[in-house]
Amino acid sequence: MLTALLSASPVRQAEVADAFVESDDGSGIWVIGSDRIRYQIRITRGGALEHAGLSRPGRDPVTLGTRSDALVRLGDGPALPLGDPDSGFAVADVSVADVWGGVRLDVALTHQALPVRATRHYLVHAGGSTVEMWTTFEATADETVTLGDLNAVALALPVAEVEWTTGLAVGPDVGGSFTPQRTHVAEGGRFAIGAETISTERALPRVTLGLGDDRFFAALAWSGAWEASLDRSDDVLRLSMGLPRMSAWARPGSPAEGPHVIVGAVPNRPGTVQEAIVNYLWAAREGRPFPALTAYNTWFLRGVDIDEETMLRDIDLVASVGLELFQLDAGWYPDTRQDGMWDFSSGLGSWEVDRRRFPRGLGSIGDYARSKGLKYGVWVEPERIARSTIGRGVGAEERYLATYEGRYDPHRPNDVSEDGQICLGDEAARAWVLARLVAFIDEVRPDYLVWDYNRWMVCTREGHGHPVDGGSHAHIQGLYALLEDLRRRYPHVLIENCSGGGHRIDLGLALRTDNAWMDDRTTPSAHVRHNLRGLSEVFPVTYLFSYVMPHADEPLGRGGDVDLFARSRLPGVFGVTADLGRLDADALGRIRHAAQLARSFRGLQARAVTHQLVLDDVWDVVQQVGSAGALVFAFDRGADRGQRVPLRDLDPLATYEVHSIDSGLLGRALGADLMLGGLAIEPSAATDAQIFVLRPVAASARR
Repeated sequence: MLTALLSASPVRQAEVADAFVESDDGSGIWVIGSDRIRYQIRITRGGALEHAGLSRPGRDPVTLGTRSDALVRLGDGPALPLGDPDSGFAVADVSVADVWGGVRLDVALTHQALPVRATRHYLVHAGGSTVEMWTTFEATADETVTLGDLNAVALALPVAEVEWTTGLAVGPDVGGSFTPQRTHVAEGGRFAIGAETISTERALPRVTLGLGDDRFFAALAWSGAWEASLDRSDDVLRLSMGLPRMSAWARPGSPAEGPHVIVGAVPNRPGTVQEAIVNYLWAAREGRPFPALTAYNTWFLRGVDIDEETMLRDIDLVASVGLELFQLDAGWYPDTRQDGMWDFSSGLGSWEVDRRRFPRGLGSIGDYARSKGLKYGVWVEPERIARSTIGRGVGAEERYLATYEGRYDPHRPNDVSEDGQICLGDEAARAWVLARLVAFIDEVRPDYLVWDYNRWMVCTREGHGHPVDGGSHAHIQGLYALLEDLRRRYPHVLIENCSGGGHRIDLGLALRTDNAWMDDRTTPSAHVRHNLRGLSEVFPVTYLFSYVMPHADEPLGRGGDVDLFARSRLPGVFGVTADLGRLDADALGRIRHAAQLARSFRGLQARAVTHQLVLDDVWDVVQQVGSAGALVFAFDRGADRGQRVPLRDLDPLATYEVHSIDSGLLGRALGADLMLGGLAIEPSAATDAQIFVLRPVAASARR
């Protein structure tokens, strides 16, 4: 009987630090939460699953009660609230579990007519402000059940302004890449964002709404096609986040899992959503840090014109400027350069090392890099191959390739399409990719993989283990399985998320990779700072990677403000790609100093919250606040006057020492004074980039 699940009085069912699950008074209310968040569901005596509210402790819910908090579509039927009697699902069981650093609540529902069991999962980490939720579907008999439009969350909210952020590949009409936006939904209207192929082409999969003193947010941890919509009726906004029109199969022994989402409620102040997401990622990664290594990359200088002798010479130069990671980029395989030095597609997928250019293989280059105190990274693109490699050596079989309506490239006829995407939804194809990666890593012994992805499409090919309209879902689940397998096999190997820039920079990959390449446009410096501004509202700054490199308006030689160019990358992860052998001693010294600064800032930035304080035609000022103090980056955009900038989130009662990177100790000030009166910034004759470090002074040091 379901009534046995309902407690007669409040009972704490699970507890890890401040994270808990409890059931309440036989009313059917279950609460999962922490000292910062509460999420309530109600299980009725008839077996319905209802959403009862998301709130901060001691405050009214920011969401409105709904019949359920997720939608489900079976076969060709309409999308219905999961757990509503009309959906055919009824609650059969409730269980709780301890997880790393938190607790999980699982509500299992069985369908009254079909052999399928759905489990709604809720997870909260200790100290967290987020609730992670997702749904899995299992066949309960020897029969395949078709599901559609896998939904992560469906909630009702009061009407409020919607804040969201554009993706990488949008035009200036909506502000360009990674630009925060605000939208009002009119009565009877709908606001929708999403992606047809890859997660962050058009928008980041996250929305927030300010609701008085509270701010609600929801973010998908998903890397493929997705959709988020807000429909307004009277004074209610109905939010739905999940996958667009698609299908998936639940088969015996092979469950279908929907995308994960995090939702939360935080104080309605700048930086609180970012803080909540950073804390979530830290916990969900089980404390695995984002290493933020300073790095050098070969691509933008050399393309595929790389060989052993050149790489060894470059390693010497990279070590001399104090960087930590040497990245050998694309072109280490045979048959490259058929279309010039930037042709890295020819030969891709052979998984052979070109022994003519690398006679001792790639492993010896790594050994040399490590002898110079560097870590060693190598570029791979496991999800794409040149068709010329099919059947060659250990090459892929043709049937592994994704097709869309019969084409390897939706935009080109097959007879002129020279490469293709591996469909990771196909079990044999995924096994082939894993085998190639394992053999490559075992032979080359890299410390770091640059994981690129330059052909994205949705597979509609039959015989790949997914429905014709389920290729995106299957591919992303296969990608996650690959990355998780590699993490188990090679826990020390770091993985960079690169998809022709930041086309696929989302929470799903932030959980499984160690940094992200933001944009193939890594100049000019103002563009890099723009990307950092938008992305740092969602991701830890120690995840966001860019390179210092020459630009027509930003020479790294004489006449260029090398400090400006280098320091513009320091609010994120610092990299360099330039001909170090041609730079003068002054430029090399400034790059070396920037690398030293990056290493010294890393601890403070690890879980810092970023605030954009000024963004206009005069000053561009960014503040990062961590537990050990604060960093202030001030970029002069043609100022002929100083600026006094009020800071944020400091301890008002603490005394801070204020250091200028260029001028040393400037003095001491109370946090309250720095937040009210501001930090004075004056133009510098030496550089248009100034950095200030604020550290709280211990009580004994203040006496």
